[in-house]
Amino acid sequence: MQKKCPIPNPTVRVRMLVLLELLRSALMLAIIIWWGWLLIDANKDRQMIYGEAAAMIVLVSLSTFLSLWFYLRDIRRARELKSFFASMAHELRNPLASIRLGVEALAQKTKSPITTRLINDTSRLEAQIERGLELARVESGKMLPLTGVDLAQSWKRALTLFPLSEQNRLKITQGKFTFVLAEEQCVQVIFRNLIENALAHAGKKTVSIFIHAETKDDQVMVTFRDNGAGFIGDKRKLGQLFYKGKQSKGTGLGLHLIQSLMRAQRGSAKFKGDDGFAAILTFQKV
Repeated sequence: MQKKCPIPNPTVRVRMLVLLELLRSALMLAIIIWWGWLLIDANKDRQMIYGEAAAMIVLVSLSTFLSLWFYLRDIRRARELKSFFASMAHELRNPLASIRLGVEALAQKTKSPITTRLINDTSRLEAQIERGLELARVESGKMLPLTGVDLAQSWKRALTLFPLSEQNRLKITQGKFTFVLAEEQCVQVIFRNLIENALAHAGKKTVSIFIHAETKDDQVMVTFRDNGAGFIGDKRKLGQLFYKGKQSKGTGLGLHLIQSLMRAQRGSAKFKGDDGFAAILTFQKV
């Protein structure tokens, strides 16, 4: 049974807080109108009305202050937590790379399933850390330095990040590539996530991948497709933070990261899961 992630979507949480504040403001406006009508009625005890109004204003002001204080404290703690995990990920990146290089050197001398498993596991762990760092970088709001990026070179570099045992599972049909307006590191992360998604969810020993780029006006459309069984779940939610298929063992972060990186590069990403998995990436032309 799939368990729902206990971490709420930050966008939904902000919308709920805004909605609650609007409802409270509407309630305050209704109370003020009611008291104004009572004040016009000369038959009412104005001293009692003044007392009730003062008490209500104090209570509403106090509740508003407490709500704002809790909200600001929550934001501060979230930023501190994000900074902590980013620092920890940076500290883990170099030791993991050293471990992987050491195991790869050992694997050249000793052919063992254990070394192959260690290489694959360290590679996956490096990918998870990279996702977290890239997502934190994008969500920080900083502008990415966009330049002309050769998609062919980025694709080759992304492939080299996988162990040979994983690369041997791939059967790639590659069309033409071109240059796009993007950030090179982001493009490599996007390609790596797409390849890793295909290897993890295709459900086949040999994974066939088709990728090519097509220029339309001032945009470049990159189509990625694999021969997997397709996506089992609500396909409209593909790309939402922490959303994953019913049989998926992933974190639900990879596709969301792809969409975030594409938006940061003034592009977009669309996903399809009917017949295998497909991704359509739209870049700006150089």
